[in-house]
Amino acid sequence: MKPQVVAAVIQRAGKFLLGKRSPWKRSTPGYWCPISGQIEPGETEEDAVAREVREEVGLIVTAVKKVGEFETHDGTALIHWWLGYLSTESFKRTTFEFAPKDKSITLRVSSELLSAVQDVAKKKKTNYQKLIREAIEEYLQKAN
Repeated sequence: MKPQVVAAVIQRAGKFLLGKRSPWKRSTPGYWCPISGQIEPGETEEDAVAREVREEVGLIVTAVKKVGEFETHDGTALIHWWLGYLSTESFKRTTFEFAPKDKSITLRVSSELLSAVQDVAKKKKTNYQKLIREAIEEYLQKAN
């Protein structure tokens, strides 16, 4: 059986949520696409949509309607496409701005993630903003 994948179609104010695939992905590296990922064993498609969006971008969504299912371009997996409703809880976020060299980046992180980073920073006896900067700088160096 082919791997089963979900893709979340999330629209707000006339704009669609897309994510840029890691340059290290085997399939379609660097492509912009809807938030997607494999369905875990025993997981429903709806639950997989909510989990993938939460894990990848920290937003809270509910899968409301399946709009189709299609094979990937290379035929190696089956993608289940779902419309997702964005919860108002998703907007209770902290914004963190960072400008490395010639690039300006604004991150919106969940309060849960920020709390976790702050806990790690306390254990390492450093500033949480420094940890975030270091992680972003490392990512940008690898991406270039």
